Amino acid sequence: MDVEVNELTDAEVIKSVKPLMRIIWWKVICGAKMHEYQAFA
Repeated sequence: MDVEVNELTDAEVIKSVKPLMRIIWWKVICGAKMHEYQAFA
Protein backbone atom coordinates (compact mmCIF):
# COMPACT_ATOMS: atom_id res chain seq x y z
CA MET A 1 0.00 0.00 0.00
CA ASP A 2 2.78 2.42 0.94
CA VAL A 3 4.59 1.65 -2.31
CA GLU A 4 1.49 2.51 -4.36
CA VAL A 5 0.98 5.76 -2.48
CA ASN A 6 4.66 6.64 -2.87
CA GLU A 7 4.50 5.95 -6.61
CA LEU A 8 1.48 8.20 -7.04
CA THR A 9 3.03 10.91 -4.89
CA ASP A 10 6.34 10.71 -6.75
CA ALA A 11 4.54 10.87 -10.10
CA GLU A 12 2.59 13.95 -9.04
CA VAL A 13 5.66 15.60 -7.54
CA ILE A 14 7.75 14.89 -10.65
CA LYS A 15 4.94 16.19 -12.86
CA SER A 16 4.80 19.43 -10.88
CA VAL A 17 8.55 19.80 -10.46
CA LYS A 18 9.50 18.83 -14.02
CA PRO A 19 8.57 22.23 -15.53
CA LEU A 20 10.29 24.06 -12.66
CA MET A 21 13.43 21.93 -12.98
CA ARG A 22 13.46 22.54 -16.73
CA ILE A 23 13.19 26.30 -16.26
CA ILE A 24 15.85 26.30 -13.53
CA TRP A 25 18.25 24.17 -15.58
CA TRP A 26 17.59 26.30 -18.68
CA LYS A 27 18.34 29.44 -16.66
CA VAL A 28 21.52 27.91 -15.22
CA ILE A 29 22.77 26.68 -18.61
CA CYS A 30 21.84 29.94 -20.33
CA GLY A 31 23.40 31.90 -17.49
CA ALA A 32 26.65 30.00 -17.95
CA LYS A 33 26.65 30.37 -21.76
CA MET A 34 25.09 33.84 -22.04
CA HIS A 35 26.05 35.44 -18.75
CA GLU A 36 25.89 38.95 -20.22
CA TYR A 37 22.41 38.54 -21.69
CA GLN A 38 21.05 36.79 -18.59
CA ALA A 39 22.36 39.64 -16.43
CA PHE A 40 19.94 42.04 -18.14
CA ALA A 41 17.07 39.52 -18.13
